[in-house]
Amino acid sequence: MELDVRHLRVLLTLADAGSVSSAAARLGVSQPSLSAQLTRIEHAVGGPLFTRSREGVRPTSVGLLVIDRSRDLVDGLEGMLREARRQTSDVGPLRVGCNTSRYFSAFLLELDQLGFAREVRPCVDTSSAVITEYLLGGEVDVAFAGVHVGFDDVCPDGLRQAVVVRSEPFFVALAASHPLAAGGEVRLAALGDDEWLLPPGKPDGTYAALMDAFRHAEISPASPLGRQSLPDFWAYIAAGRAVALAMPSDVPAEGVVLRPLAGHPVVGTRVVRWKPTRVTEEEAEVCVSAARATFLRELEETAMLQPWWEEFPAHRPSL
Repeated sequence: MELDVRHLRVLLTLADAGSVSSAAARLGVSQPSLSAQLTRIEHAVGGPLFTRSREGVRPTSVGLLVIDRSRDLVDGLEGMLREARRQTSDVGPLRVGCNTSRYFSAFLLELDQLGFAREVRPCVDTSSAVITEYLLGGEVDVAFAGVHVGFDDVCPDGLRQAVVVRSEPFFVALAASHPLAAGGEVRLAALGDDEWLLPPGKPDGTYAALMDAFRHAEISPASPLGRQSLPDFWAYIAAGRAVALAMPSDVPAEGVVLRPLAGHPVVGTRVVRWKPTRVTEEEAEVCVSAARATFLRELEETAMLQPWWEEFPAHRPSL
């Protein structure tokens, strides 16, 4: 096997993260997959680059040499690509990844308001994990994603990141006839006997945060329908057949109410991530401004019109 820049990024991420688990999270891959890749790299180099222990991984003497040279090579390559891009007039369209079509269409309008001239092409997927994979794979240039602190909030190597929404507590969607619908905050532990609809798409930070919240609440609710898109199942929730995690900006259908979860067991963060080799700093700043303005407009048209906005100010998102 011949080493390429992807392998060098893996080594740098391992060195910076200090453990296989942390590095895997940053790269958006599984721990077994990363361990296997490291073994292949070490075979190509001819010897171990890291020592493993319960405390994590540490570079060997050869590893320190390879990591030092790798950092120079990767930094030099990124600098060369950035400079080449600045001198190239035909940069192509800006490929944008996003979680929802509704948010993306509003984002386009904000870009127009800010005078963004570059052509924009969308790539929409419900999973932030998939959107980040697209970024790392070069299929999109910039992405807007909902992430969760401690799960998928660390920006992968090779990308840049700006926080758009610092804290966004999640709610629970209940049937209006549910015994807990008429009260105040809902304890997650009180929903252990309910059937749950899980976050849609490939498991990402939202899914991991919800599973972690279930463990802390010491509940294991049934979810026979698995991962489903919330708007497609409003009627199912309204009928009292299930409950589901909901964002503050979700507008429930008739017969469904959103209630805040006591203690904020699931809290999201919205970020903009981009590839610096495809997006200039000026373009990134415009995208971040447009994303923030889009989120504020979304709140004005959705959450601020819901009864809970005045009743539970502590559960409002914060920028």
